[in-house]
Amino acid sequence: MKSVYLVIAAVASALAVPAPQAPPKLYSLQTKSQVAALNNQFLSSKGGKVGLFPGAKESANSAAKVLATPYEPAQTLALSIGDPSKQIALAGSNGLLELVEVTNPTGNSIPKGQSMEWSTFTIDSRGNLNVKDGADIPTRKWVAYQNGDGSTGIGLYDGVTEPQTKKFQDVTIVAVAARQ
Repeated sequence: MKSVYLVIAAVASALAVPAPQAPPKLYSLQTKSQVAALNNQFLSSKGGKVGLFPGAKESANSAAKVLATPYEPAQTLALSIGDPSKQIALAGSNGLLELVEVTNPTGNSIPKGQSMEWSTFTIDSRGNLNVKDGADIPTRKWVAYQNGDGSTGIGLYDGVTEPQTKKFQDVTIVAVAARQ
């Protein structure tokens, strides 16, 4: 009888050991679009924004290297540029969540009147970057738009809210394995 208890205890402790986490992966994020000027461009960050910047968008070598770390509670990915404390997030209001870079995001990082989320990204089997945040918005899509400084912003548009002054172009964001 004592051996039965030992076997049960051994099995229980083996089941209690957490499965090893997959190591983080390094990617470059590339746009795909029907618009030639937006097709095959690479994302980088500048001044807290994540988008397409002159001199960095043309080549994977000059693009941001994005670290994708599993976020187990939601079965999503935390994306960071350079170091894990600088996460890519979605922030905004009025139907558009812009890609931004936030250092050590918390609930206190969210600007008043805006929504912000991070660690909600997924990469499907074709490499497409998606968002898994519990929202059921079938019209939601990635878009590109011109910023006043000549860069191109990238955001997640709900497809319903009337855009303010930005003209949106549809894009797909693809995670391409980066050379380390």
